[in-house]
Amino acid sequence: MIRPLVKTCRADFISISKSEFSAMRLAAPMMIAMVVLALGTASNAVYAADLIVTVSNLRSNHGDVHIALYDRPDAFPDSDGMLVEHETPVLQHKARHVFRGLEPGTYAIAIYHDENGNDDFDTNFIGLPLEGYAFSNGATVFLGPPDFDEAAFSVEDAGSKADIVISY
Repeated sequence: MIRPLVKTCRADFISISKSEFSAMRLAAPMMIAMVVLALGTASNAVYAADLIVTVSNLRSNHGDVHIALYDRPDAFPDSDGMLVEHETPVLQHKARHVFRGLEPGTYAIAIYHDENGNDDFDTNFIGLPLEGYAFSNGATVFLGPPDFDEAAFSVEDAGSKADIVISY
């Protein structure tokens, strides 16, 4: 005897209680809101960039190189106004540091070679530098530090580089 297929088919997968159905009705809007929020956050995300700074022409392997990163013209190159500073060791007359997670934008760098390791930019009695220094973008010094605009460069993607040659 052949049984009709309709009689043997059961719909257990849709047999839910009223309380389970009510809970699903309440949870559905919450799930939709979470998906919308996640999609909105992802579309507005700012992609963080890395900046590789390489300092060359260091006259010795003594001390550290202080690399100060600035993102505001009014703060450059004041030590109180830096976005972040990093001390990096000197290896084979070079220094290298990677600033990670930067927002794309305009930055400037001020550097000094702290050869004696005293964490100060040493100058003589009339204010002339005794230690090496440099600024990004090849900005030069004339009766004072350069303006932010002279040292400014753009960080736009994860592969930005700043190659800086230090002067003594």
